[in-house]
Amino acid sequence: MSRIFPLLAALGALAPALLAADAPLTQEVHELRRDVQMQAKKIEALSEQILRLTQLAEAAKAAPAPVPLPPPAATTEIVKPASAAPPAAAPVPEPEIPKAEAVPPPAKHTVEKGETLTSIAKHYNIPLSDLQKLNKITNDRKLQIGQTINVPAVKIPETKAAEAPAEKKETP
Repeated sequence: MSRIFPLLAALGALAPALLAADAPLTQEVHELRRDVQMQAKKIEALSEQILRLTQLAEAAKAAPAPVPLPPPAATTEIVKPASAAPPAAAPVPEPEIPKAEAVPPPAKHTVEKGETLTSIAKHYNIPLSDLQKLNKITNDRKLQIGQTINVPAVKIPETKAAEAPAEKKETP
Protein backbone atom coordinates (compact mmCIF):
# COMPACT_ATOMS: atom_id res chain seq x y z
CA MET A 1 0.00 0.00 0.00
CA SER A 2 2.83 2.35 0.74
CA ARG A 3 4.08 1.86 -2.80
CA ILE A 4 0.80 2.87 -4.33
CA PHE A 5 0.67 6.33 -2.78
CA PRO A 6 3.98 7.51 -4.19
CA LEU A 7 2.98 6.11 -7.57
CA LEU A 8 -0.32 7.95 -7.44
CA ALA A 9 1.45 11.13 -6.42
CA ALA A 10 3.81 10.80 -9.40
CA LEU A 11 0.89 10.22 -11.76
CA GLY A 12 -0.88 13.24 -10.26
CA ALA A 13 2.15 15.36 -11.04
CA LEU A 14 2.32 14.01 -14.60
CA ALA A 15 -1.42 14.31 -15.27
CA PRO A 16 -1.40 18.00 -16.27
CA ALA A 17 1.47 17.35 -18.67
CA LEU A 18 -0.38 14.35 -20.21
CA LEU A 19 -3.61 16.31 -20.54
CA ALA A 20 -1.79 19.22 -22.17
CA ALA A 21 -0.26 16.83 -24.72
CA ASP A 22 -3.67 15.22 -25.38
CA ALA A 23 -5.48 18.54 -25.87
CA PRO A 24 -4.78 18.75 -29.63
CA LEU A 25 -5.73 15.10 -30.04
CA THR A 26 -8.92 15.60 -28.05
CA GLN A 27 -9.80 18.63 -30.17
CA GLU A 28 -9.16 16.65 -33.37
CA VAL A 29 -11.36 13.77 -32.14
CA HIS A 30 -14.19 16.22 -31.42
CA GLU A 31 -13.86 17.74 -34.91
CA LEU A 32 -13.91 14.28 -36.51
CA ARG A 33 -17.02 13.31 -34.56
CA ARG A 34 -18.75 16.50 -35.70
CA ASP A 35 -17.79 15.75 -39.34
CA VAL A 36 -19.09 12.18 -39.06
CA GLN A 37 -22.40 13.45 -37.63
CA MET A 38 -22.78 15.94 -40.50
CA GLN A 39 -22.08 13.17 -43.04
CA ALA A 40 -24.65 10.93 -41.36
CA LYS A 41 -27.28 13.69 -41.65
CA LYS A 42 -26.47 14.14 -45.35
CA ILE A 43 -26.70 10.38 -45.94
CA GLU A 44 -30.07 10.27 -44.19
CA ALA A 45 -31.41 13.14 -46.34
CA LEU A 46 -30.19 11.42 -49.52
CA SER A 47 -31.76 8.14 -48.43
CA GLU A 48 -35.10 9.90 -47.98
CA GLN A 49 -34.82 11.44 -51.47
CA ILE A 50 -34.03 8.03 -52.98
CA LEU A 51 -37.08 6.54 -51.26
CA ARG A 52 -39.35 9.33 -52.58
CA LEU A 53 -37.98 8.96 -56.13
CA THR A 54 -38.38 5.18 -56.00
CA GLN A 55 -42.01 5.56 -54.92
CA LEU A 56 -42.65 8.05 -57.74
CA ALA A 57 -41.04 5.72 -60.28
CA GLU A 58 -43.16 2.78 -59.08
CA ALA A 59 -46.31 4.88 -59.23
CA ALA A 60 -45.48 5.98 -62.77
CA LYS A 61 -44.70 2.41 -63.73
CA ALA A 62 -48.00 1.16 -62.30
CA ALA A 63 -50.04 3.84 -64.08
CA PRO A 64 -50.91 2.88 -67.65
CA ALA A 65 -48.97 4.76 -70.28
CA PRO A 66 -50.99 7.40 -72.07
CA VAL A 67 -52.07 6.17 -75.46
CA PRO A 68 -52.24 8.77 -78.24
CA LEU A 69 -55.72 9.19 -79.64
CA PRO A 70 -56.19 8.92 -83.39
CA PRO A 71 -56.89 12.19 -85.21
CA PRO A 72 -60.58 12.95 -85.63
CA ALA A 73 -62.02 11.62 -88.85
CA ALA A 74 -62.86 14.23 -91.43
CA THR A 75 -66.57 14.42 -92.14
CA THR A 76 -67.63 14.77 -95.71
CA GLU A 77 -70.84 16.45 -96.63
CA ILE A 78 -72.54 15.60 -99.87
CA VAL A 79 -74.64 18.36 -101.27
CA LYS A 80 -76.89 17.45 -104.18
CA PRO A 81 -78.12 20.13 -106.53
CA ALA A 82 -81.86 20.83 -106.33
CA SER A 83 -82.45 19.88 -109.96
CA ALA A 84 -80.75 16.47 -109.62
CA ALA A 85 -82.66 15.32 -106.54
CA PRO A 86 -85.86 13.43 -107.22
CA PRO A 87 -88.74 14.94 -105.22
CA ALA A 88 -89.90 11.72 -103.52
CA ALA A 89 -86.65 9.75 -103.47
CA ALA A 90 -85.28 8.78 -100.07
CA PRO A 91 -81.56 9.28 -99.47
CA VAL A 92 -79.52 6.16 -100.14
CA PRO A 93 -77.26 5.32 -97.18
CA GLU A 94 -73.63 4.85 -98.07
CA PRO A 95 -71.92 1.69 -96.85
CA GLU A 96 -69.75 2.18 -93.80
CA ILE A 97 -66.06 2.03 -94.52
CA PRO A 98 -63.97 0.74 -91.63
CA LYS A 99 -61.55 3.35 -90.37
CA ALA A 100 -57.91 2.57 -89.79
CA GLU A 101 -57.03 2.48 -86.12
CA ALA A 102 -53.86 4.01 -84.84
CA VAL A 103 -52.01 1.27 -82.98
CA PRO A 104 -49.06 2.45 -80.91
CA PRO A 105 -45.90 0.33 -80.87
CA PRO A 106 -45.71 -2.35 -78.18
CA ALA A 107 -44.61 -1.24 -74.73
CA LYS A 108 -41.63 -2.81 -72.92
CA HIS A 109 -41.84 -4.53 -69.53
CA THR A 110 -38.91 -5.72 -67.43
CA VAL A 111 -39.69 -8.89 -65.49
CA GLU A 112 -39.28 -8.53 -61.73
CA LYS A 113 -38.97 -11.15 -59.03
CA GLY A 114 -42.23 -13.04 -58.48
CA GLU A 115 -43.82 -12.01 -61.76
CA THR A 116 -45.28 -14.53 -64.19
CA LEU A 117 -46.65 -14.14 -67.69
CA THR A 118 -50.13 -14.44 -66.22
CA SER A 119 -49.55 -11.67 -63.68
CA ILE A 120 -48.04 -9.42 -66.36
CA ALA A 121 -51.01 -10.07 -68.67
CA LYS A 122 -53.43 -9.21 -65.84
CA HIS A 123 -51.43 -6.07 -65.02
CA TYR A 124 -51.78 -4.77 -68.57
CA ASN A 125 -55.30 -6.21 -68.99
CA ILE A 126 -54.37 -8.20 -72.10
CA PRO A 127 -54.89 -11.87 -73.03
CA LEU A 128 -52.08 -14.21 -72.04
CA SER A 129 -52.02 -15.69 -75.54
CA ASP A 130 -51.34 -12.26 -77.07
CA LEU A 131 -48.40 -11.77 -74.71
CA GLN A 132 -47.01 -15.22 -75.59
CA LYS A 133 -47.43 -14.69 -79.34
CA LEU A 134 -45.79 -11.27 -79.38
CA ASN A 135 -42.75 -12.51 -77.45
CA LYS A 136 -42.66 -15.99 -79.05
CA ILE A 137 -42.76 -17.65 -75.63
CA THR A 138 -43.72 -21.30 -75.64
CA ASN A 139 -42.74 -22.17 -72.08
CA ASP A 140 -43.70 -19.51 -69.55
CA ARG A 141 -41.53 -21.15 -66.89
CA LYS A 142 -38.40 -19.93 -68.69
CA LEU A 143 -39.19 -16.31 -67.84
CA GLN A 144 -36.10 -14.69 -66.26
CA ILE A 145 -35.82 -11.82 -63.76
CA GLY A 146 -34.60 -8.74 -65.63
CA GLN A 147 -35.83 -10.05 -68.99
CA THR A 148 -37.45 -7.38 -71.16
CA ILE A 149 -40.61 -8.44 -72.94
CA ASN A 150 -42.92 -6.62 -75.34
CA VAL A 151 -46.46 -5.84 -74.22
CA PRO A 152 -49.06 -5.53 -76.98
CA ALA A 153 -50.67 -2.14 -77.28
CA VAL A 154 -54.29 -1.85 -76.25
CA LYS A 155 -56.60 -0.77 -79.08
CA ILE A 156 -58.40 2.49 -78.53
CA PRO A 157 -62.19 2.19 -78.69
CA GLU A 158 -63.76 4.83 -80.88
CA THR A 159 -66.18 7.27 -79.33
CA LYS A 160 -69.85 7.22 -80.23
CA ALA A 161 -69.53 10.55 -82.03
CA ALA A 162 -66.90 9.10 -84.37
CA GLU A 163 -69.01 5.98 -84.95
CA ALA A 164 -72.13 7.89 -86.02
CA PRO A 165 -72.35 8.22 -89.81
CA ALA A 166 -71.97 11.69 -91.25
CA GLU A 167 -75.26 13.43 -91.91
CA LYS A 168 -76.07 14.39 -95.47
CA LYS A 169 -77.49 17.76 -96.23
CA GLU A 170 -79.99 18.15 -98.98
CA THR A 171 -81.29 21.35 -100.43
CA PRO A 172 -85.00 21.54 -101.24
